[in-house]
Amino acid sequence: MDLLGNRIEEANMDPKAKLSIQPQQQKQDDDDDDDGLARKAHKLSMRYSIFKCHPDIMRVIKKKQLDSDGNLQYLMDYGSDGSDIDSGDEELTYVPTEENWLKMCVEKWHGDDLVSKVRAEEREFEIYTAGFHSQNGVASCGAILRDSCHRPIIAISKIIYDDKKIVSQFLLELEGVKLGFELAKKYNVFPFYILCSSEEVIRFVHESEATKSDCYCSGRRELVDTPCTTCSTLLMLPKDYEEDRDEALKIIDKIFSEISDLESMGLPWYEVTSGTSESACCVAKLEKDQELGIMEIGDLKDLWATIYEEVFGQYI
Repeated sequence: MDLLGNRIEEANMDPKAKLSIQPQQQKQDDDDDDDGLARKAHKLSMRYSIFKCHPDIMRVIKKKQLDSDGNLQYLMDYGSDGSDIDSGDEELTYVPTEENWLKMCVEKWHGDDLVSKVRAEEREFEIYTAGFHSQNGVASCGAILRDSCHRPIIAISKIIYDDKKIVSQFLLELEGVKLGFELAKKYNVFPFYILCSSEEVIRFVHESEATKSDCYCSGRRELVDTPCTTCSTLLMLPKDYEEDRDEALKIIDKIFSEISDLESMGLPWYEVTSGTSESACCVAKLEKDQELGIMEIGDLKDLWATIYEEVFGQYI
């Protein structure tokens, strides 16, 4: 079966296109900082390499060569990574169509044994999250699980409020992050990146995690077993969202609980970092409690077109 489209494009790609990553900040000594930075640099370099040579794209090097009679001929080198391209060679990129790429994703990620398939994957995953407040008063969030090659696996949308209650975007984005951790636990996803577009939420999660054992109510730092409900969250909340303190504390406690469960399941590492995905916003805008497998994701034409554009837009 021919899964490749008939489009041929020159590849001239920015390896950082459509991806924004900021390393997680932690309180560590100098040696730990060096080890952590080296580990993160390696992980990020591996992620960027996907953009240089996506496995669902076929690269062909059209090489010039003289035959025994001195006539110019072209040899087609299929599956090349571009490392052996010479001056005068031509590099062609064959991009799958939307329909054929969906077939590829279904072949890899459709089935009743999805948890087993996820656990068999040897690379990290991505979970993009988003929050949305509609004009009709529905507050919702969404999360979409993707493999290291950005293929979608599962998407979840969840209604937070549907009674026209005013909810800050900060809380909606934080709810989206929580939904991402819930998705990771349900499908035994690890390791993984949680990608959120709100820098304030990312900072809040990082600082909450770094100081969850600290209490300053006595005027000095004391270690506690559970996050202090009096001082810590108030100090970490962005100044424009103090009214969200109680709700934010409930959400972050649930996030810590999910993290604890994941670590007991064998989670080696995770990162909450910066990343924007229009497809996660599309999932949040479904405004319903719904879980979508790869087949259901493909049935939503606008959502699938958005995902396809995010992955292959830089190639075509």
